Amino acid sequence: MRKYIALLLSFTLLFNFSFLNVSAISYLYTSDDPIETQITTSYIGRTEAPDMIRNLQFDDVSDSHWAKEAITRLGALDIIKGFNFGGRYLFEPERNVTNEEALAFILRALGLEANAQQEAINIANQQDTPQEILDLWSRGYLVVANQIGLINANELQDALSVEQDVLDPEINFIRSGQATREQVAEWVVEGINSIDPTALLPISGQQRVYDFNDWQDISPDQIANVEAILVNNIMSGFPNGTFRPQGTITRAEMAQTLKNMDEVYYNTQNIIKKTGIIVDIQDLTEFEGTKIIYSKKYRILTEEGTIEEVTYSNEQDNIGQKVIRDVVVYREEQVAGLESLLADDVIEYLIDQDASEMLYINDLGKVKEQTVEGILQPLSDIATGYIVIEDANGGKFKLKLASALYGTDFIHVDGEDIPLNQAPIENKVELTIANGIVIAITYVGQEALYEELTGVVIDVNSNLGYITVVDEKGNEVTKNYYKNSIVVEKQQYYEDEDEVGYYDQVFPYFGFDPLDADISDVETGDTVTMRLDEEGKVSHLFARANYSMYYGKVEFIVPKGALGTQVHLLLEDNTRVILDVPSDTPVFKADQQVGISELLPGDWMKVLVNRAVISPGYEITKVKEVIIDDAGFMVLNVYSGQISRFNDIQNTLYLQDATTLSKMGWVDYEIGKTLTLSDDVEYYYNDEQVSKDYIEHFLGYNGIIYIAVKEYYGDEQVKKVTYRDGKDQVLDSNTVTYSNGVGKFMIDNYKKFIQADDGTIIVRNGRLVNEQNIMVPDYTQVVLNGAKAAVVDITQPPVTDNIKVYRVRIASIDEVVSFTGQSHSELNDMTWSFSPVGSTYTIDYYTKFIDDTGVKSLSDFIDYTEDTKVDEVYTIFVRGNHAEYIVTQPYVQDGVRGEIYKIDSDKLFIRDTYYYDQNNGSWNDFSAQNVGSEIQVPENSVIIKNGEYASIDDLERGDKIRVMTDENLMNKYISSGGTTKEVNGYIIFVEG
Repeated sequence: MRKYIALLLSFTLLFNFSFLNVSAISYLYTSDDPIETQITTSYIGRTEAPDMIRNLQFDDVSDSHWAKEAITRLGALDIIKGFNFGGRYLFEPERNVTNEEALAFILRALGLEANAQQEAINIANQQDTPQEILDLWSRGYLVVANQIGLINANELQDALSVEQDVLDPEINFIRSGQATREQVAEWVVEGINSIDPTALLPISGQQRVYDFNDWQDISPDQIANVEAILVNNIMSGFPNGTFRPQGTITRAEMAQTLKNMDEVYYNTQNIIKKTGIIVDIQDLTEFEGTKIIYSKKYRILTEEGTIEEVTYSNEQDNIGQKVIRDVVVYREEQVAGLESLLADDVIEYLIDQDASEMLYINDLGKVKEQTVEGILQPLSDIATGYIVIEDANGGKFKLKLASALYGTDFIHVDGEDIPLNQAPIENKVELTIANGIVIAITYVGQEALYEELTGVVIDVNSNLGYITVVDEKGNEVTKNYYKNSIVVEKQQYYEDEDEVGYYDQVFPYFGFDPLDADISDVETGDTVTMRLDEEGKVSHLFARANYSMYYGKVEFIVPKGALGTQVHLLLEDNTRVILDVPSDTPVFKADQQVGISELLPGDWMKVLVNRAVISPGYEITKVKEVIIDDAGFMVLNVYSGQISRFNDIQNTLYLQDATTLSKMGWVDYEIGKTLTLSDDVEYYYNDEQVSKDYIEHFLGYNGIIYIAVKEYYGDEQVKKVTYRDGKDQVLDSNTVTYSNGVGKFMIDNYKKFIQADDGTIIVRNGRLVNEQNIMVPDYTQVVLNGAKAAVVDITQPPVTDNIKVYRVRIASIDEVVSFTGQSHSELNDMTWSFSPVGSTYTIDYYTKFIDDTGVKSLSDFIDYTEDTKVDEVYTIFVRGNHAEYIVTQPYVQDGVRGEIYKIDSDKLFIRDTYYYDQNNGSWNDFSAQNVGSEIQVPENSVIIKNGEYASIDDLERGDKIRVMTDENLMNKYISSGGTTKEVNGYIIFVEG
């Protein structure tokens, strides 16, 4: 019996035509595929966790205490601490917090504990420091609080005063005085903003403070801060409707406040928070010399659908010494360790990414299951893993299937895989649902009360009252309808998948139909579900548009008279499409409607099409709108620096402290750089276009200037200049996961929205474009200035999986036609999967035959004479079934990863190096000091970049590479006494 384990990622309720759309992650079943082969990341516990677990079992914090989880979590992160009174561990949750305690708590939550410790040492090293100050536990915290602006210089002087009893509480800052709630609110806001100035700004124009009947008691200068912490749910009021701004705050309340700002701490300490389900627990006992190591491995199915592992270990030697690695676990109101966890527990956990240690687990309970019944509807969405059922009231529910329940040609019902054409359509089924995902389908019976038909529209005639579709079996079916009585609803794609109307923003001129529609709104290519009445006529019709967007370069144009224009388009991924653009298609350029005659070869264009695949090889594509990109020049470089001066006579500007944008960030520092101005330079101050004089005379030289230069007869000319006065931050390249089409977007490695504006330098594949050209799923590097995007560089994403790599032992060769292997191994990430089955691969004169001296003639690849290659083993690189490279290489099982910072003619220098450990299948940091490593590129090396073969000249500084080698870098480094850090790179994948 297969066991399905499900984890809900999110629910999205979309009541369109009474559909319930549940969006969730993929699912795992444990049957023939061992969990061990699926583990993506492994973590260990901490040696200090056993002491933490004991110390956090506070005698004065009851199991039912409302703040116990917050206290436990912050204790595990070492942000709050308790007290040991004669062996009893106390937290004193109801004791009021002093000013110095509140500041210490907040600074720890901001990740500034180490700073405070260093400042305490600095004070201790100063001459003539009074002993009372040397004994003051909070002295370092008070200094750091002053440094980041929580207290001023006078308050610091008061706090460090030896004679506290002579200070006046009405005037002076007394460190042992009780902190007020509004004072804590101010410190929290100012502290967070010292880390991220955009994270928690004070809010004027208050609304939330008015919810409290004592809001007038808030000091006028604190209202904006209190509003900010209320809006961001960091603090709250009391059940009687008061906030008590002048009141005290207890240690328990402080713990909950700090927990509510935990994301700030996680960001500063490189901690990530995840959610998952315990899907497997393994016990293991090992003997290592005189040591006995007992371990327990907990496998976690994450909300992303991957498997991670955390290990509890108890290492004991023959003299009884123990080393225990554990994790603080909060489970059922108890503080415990990993061994308290059980299979099917849903957990939230915190990871220290730098140390690969798990810091804390909050057990959220068990996976919940439920069953529902309904009539199974036609499987029109089975390819994407969804089914639809209808309940007794006619409501339809669209539900996500666990991945093992469906395939391209089957659905899993009653424990068996059955063909799709035998699925119990229009019959009652019972669905078992775990956290929103269908994990089992059981056939119940009972025929449906009506007939439905699903297909793709190929003809609709509103005058004669019929519609023709191609159904799921590929048959053309025509049904009639009464025009005055048919109920039509049409759901646009953006209402189903993109709630903000992404394409509607990218193509702002196209008017989409509302959900309530008319039969005339149904068009060729729409996917429709039709309900038939007793006469077999269509009574209800639900349609969904199948829109896609193309973006590419016009190769050539074929006018077709009254029929319109045929456009041959080269897309960004180097595929080609041929589009027939009807003569009445709206065409826009520079926000103006123009004719298709404005489109010229070499132009870049966006095209909105209604696209539907009727059957293999038969596709309907109808162009709905065209936007011609009016930026025609190539961007050579983007520079940053400070403008030193303009030279109006020579028409140049002098850029001081100039750097150039690369994958590595800002590189190639120059003290000064002279750039020629083009005739059409655009100048911006943040998002507003300004004049050159404004830049020169009013802005000064305190901010950062970003400059895009275009190509001009082999030289550079300045095209766009943007002055910004925020802090510069370069984000690693990643995929755009959201865009509203007008400049607001998100990328995969950054949790906040990013806003591009008119001043943003946006480069798309080397061309300067506007913010409408930021699309999902672009691959982009972003330079932030403050909260805004200063530069957005959109390039081709790294692709490595379209070329397969095999190790093949040759059985026979049909010269320059094909060859057959006796057996083969396929490279999957870093592992070779062996198969004894022989395979045949095609070759031609474009196939490269390479040994360690370089490229050889393919005529040498033969299976006769003394030069026969039969029984030889080669590494082959295959696209489809065609062998493009046949290479003599060693059996490479080791690996190196890193970022290129220097390139020689036959050698790569990389930093942030990781080496691959074959024994446990993990990547390990090569050097804590980041000494880097070197990759020798021999003649028989193969480099793959963006899905194509590349030479060393195609590589760039900042490229992130994965290298297959036959040497373990760490072993070689150790055996050489730390003098050798070079390996041969035989297969090099560019991964970013």
